[in-house]
Amino acid sequence: MPLNVTILTPGRCLLKETPCRQVELPVAGGRIGVLENHTPLVTPLEVGEIRILPAEGETVQYLAISSGMAEVTPERVLITVHAAESAEEIDVARAQAARERAEKRLRERANLDIDRAELAMARAANRLRVARRSSGL
Repeated sequence: MPLNVTILTPGRCLLKETPCRQVELPVAGGRIGVLENHTPLVTPLEVGEIRILPAEGETVQYLAISSGMAEVTPERVLITVHAAESAEEIDVARAQAARERAEKRLRERANLDIDRAELAMARAANRLRVARRSSGL
């Protein structure tokens, strides 16, 4: 029996009980891989990339996420995040513009919430990385 993954955001269900062989998650300090029969776990997720390896013959899925939580059981992974986009949904031009705005704010440092600007930069860079990985660039 394959591992099933569900990804929820406040606005939608991006994946529901999708069978897969492995899920890779961005966590503090790096990444973890989850396989079927994984030890139960609840972990916070960082801004980063989720990689879903299909159960059979399908294409690897890449998703850009913001922070959230993952609940792992031996049969499933439930991912709840503030935002998630599949690589195909990412508007590369919009992500590039967001990264440029964040870079400009960080350079100028005038009236700046540095944490907010750094988070915006991380989200934009992540979206671009995921979009490029999926397209093979």
